[in-house]
Amino acid sequence: MDLGVIPQTHLQLPTNSAQNMNGLDESLNSLSLDERLKQLAIAAQQHPPKSRERQKALARLITALQVSRKLVRPRRGEFQGFYEEVYAVALQLLFAHICEKIDTYDPKRGEVLQWVNFRLEREFFIKASREYLPTLPKGVDPKTCKRLTLDDLDKNNKNNILADAGNNNERNLNSEIFCNILVSFG
Repeated sequence: MDLGVIPQTHLQLPTNSAQNMNGLDESLNSLSLDERLKQLAIAAQQHPPKSRERQKALARLITALQVSRKLVRPRRGEFQGFYEEVYAVALQLLFAHICEKIDTYDPKRGEVLQWVNFRLEREFFIKASREYLPTLPKGVDPKTCKRLTLDDLDKNNKNNILADAGNNNERNLNSEIFCNILVSFG
């Protein structure tokens, strides 16, 4: 079989949503968003961790959250130039948390959207923003700092080390570059 072309018999393309939905999905269509999300979360909790059924339920829950357009967008006016990257990282952290910790969701304490948006705004967006904007030591002016890529560090450090070290062997050069990268990100 040619792997470049997938035979039509192996494709599972949805023709309409009702044909592809099981009973749970059909019953979810008539519920409010909060009720649908709650039912999806409870369905995921009912399956054993790492089971295929739980993974499917979690995928449905995350998809429903994404298409709902109800996820909070914290600090929208900040992080100009890379807000979307910070937000995307925050969403990835949130979705990983949902998959790992769905059992911590308690429907008696609130709605899924409340739980998810609270975690996104108060935990995961902050974590993601710290990855992009590490805190500076007291007294350092942020305007004087430049954000370097790994390529920048590699070029600058390699040239500096070669000049300083008088062409040390490759092994020492690589370990020094690695140490400089760790110091830069620490």
